[in-house]
Amino acid sequence: MQNENRYLVGLLIFSFLFYLLASQASPIRWWDETIYLNLGETLSSDAFNYRFTGYGDYNPVEQWYSAGFRPPLLPYLLAAMSILTGTKALLFVAVPLLGAWGIVVIYLLAKEFLGKNALIAAALMGLAPLYVTFSGKVMNDVPATMLMVASILAFWKGFEKGETKWKIAAGVFSALAFLMRYTSGMLIFIFGIYIFVRRRDLLRDKFLYISAGISLLLLSPLFLYSNSEYGTPLGAIMHGIEASTFWGGTQPWHFFLNVIPWFSAVAILGALDMLRHIKDRKAGNKGWLLFIWGAVVLISITLLAHKEERFYLPLLPAFSLLSVASLQRTGKDFRKFALVSVILMIASSLFFVSAEYWNGYIIHGDENSCFSESMNFAKENMRKNLPIYSDQSPQVFFYSGHESPFVPDNLKVPNNSLILWHSGDKTGGFKDMLEESFEKIYACPEGNEMYALFRTRET
Repeated sequence: MQNENRYLVGLLIFSFLFYLLASQASPIRWWDETIYLNLGETLSSDAFNYRFTGYGDYNPVEQWYSAGFRPPLLPYLLAAMSILTGTKALLFVAVPLLGAWGIVVIYLLAKEFLGKNALIAAALMGLAPLYVTFSGKVMNDVPATMLMVASILAFWKGFEKGETKWKIAAGVFSALAFLMRYTSGMLIFIFGIYIFVRRRDLLRDKFLYISAGISLLLLSPLFLYSNSEYGTPLGAIMHGIEASTFWGGTQPWHFFLNVIPWFSAVAILGALDMLRHIKDRKAGNKGWLLFIWGAVVLISITLLAHKEERFYLPLLPAFSLLSVASLQRTGKDFRKFALVSVILMIASSLFFVSAEYWNGYIIHGDENSCFSESMNFAKENMRKNLPIYSDQSPQVFFYSGHESPFVPDNLKVPNNSLILWHSGDKTGGFKDMLEESFEKIYACPEGNEMYALFRTRET
């Protein structure tokens, strides 16, 4: 046990440093990252202002400034961290820290399900390319996955092993998972189907209803906010559903096949092995819970109109446990095979992180550098009250500190305004018009401009 604890600490330190490395793979924070960072900044000075203030986020509802479709827990955590530390510099370690904590949680769950091989399952999850990549992003996917695993751990220890405090904890973690990411609501289906299939006797357990009541109590601030902002207690969730069809287009049902390189062949084989055990009726309650967990996540995400690889992160812990359970049945060479799998996982993650670095710093290095230089120019040389109209609104606001409305289609902006021209967005085809009607005050790079700042001419 002592050696295992040392290995666990070593895995945590290595993984955390790996996540920090992944956090530096892109020179410019992604759109979603700057949304959450901006919301956190706003909340650090006004805890009740959960709106897009000074910037926007493409969304199709009348209350365009309302941020309800962005789950609030991560922004509030960032705000608390900013207040407690007194600096923004540490905000970028928040998700890597939560990612490392997720390894501890999956280890604890694996101890319940697998016993002495729990550390291998934790390594397979924590070092998978999908988990490493998004542990380096200031986004809610990894924290939500960690809280979902915590919910399932609490459910198992509470309702399968009869520990009352964990029954209460299941309700707390389920609510927090939902507040971190709305798709975590699939926990209702995971627990509901499991109870119906394997443990209908739990319907007579009063703590099942107490746990559900605690979840609703913790979610009540979200319902009150939604009622105030949207006129209905479910407004934020409805906004999220509508926004998911508006942003990023739609993807086919078989999109999940794109995710396989981000997992591992071992994980896929583990899932297929468990399917065989379900069919042969050899799977116990543990096997059924893992199978239902994986099936519900896969079906739920597949039914979404807009899908991204990161949406499948909640599959990863279930697949990691399934893969180790499958490997255990291979016999005496299990640990050697598992070690090879972990090494291959590290190599795959390094490849994905390196590919993002190459894309951001080499392929698009000049473009990203020009964006940064344009923002620094505006920050250092332009009056703070000059808005910068742009199609990269949250990123412009984050890097320049200037209010950043979206560029109108007709390019008509008020006097005393700036427009950020970018060759790759809708302003790209209007450069001649901008140069004729506005004053160019900055451009980069010379001879092959990718970004330029224009100011309305004095009248």
